[in-house]
Amino acid sequence: MDAKAEILRSVKKDLEVLEELIKESAETMRNKELTQYPIFVLSKPPFPAGTLLANQDDAQTHFALYAASTEDFIRFGLIPMDKAKKFVASYKPVDKYMCLFIIPDNPQEAHFIFQPYGI
Repeated sequence: MDAKAEILRSVKKDLEVLEELIKESAETMRNKELTQYPIFVLSKPPFPAGTLLANQDDAQTHFALYAASTEDFIRFGLIPMDKAKKFVASYKPVDKYMCLFIIPDNPQEAHFIFQPYGI
């Protein structure tokens, strides 16, 4: 199995544990008007631009889970300013999809995915 397939398998397994927390957190972030575009970070290394929701040891997952916002990603330069409008335009409905930013052991391989709930 190649490295990317292994990462995606680990993410899918972690989502079995974390999906409900992600869904509730997305709803809370929107209801409290913290952001309309939440991003949930599944990260192996510590992630400084978000709020830790679950660490690997406590949740018994491969990745730690952090909550952040599109605005945080823009502020920290993770989404370049010239790509921000395009990112927001491509953002999928938050009640049906979770926006995940996955950071494996090698942060250079970090990437976004929009994952539907319930899969």
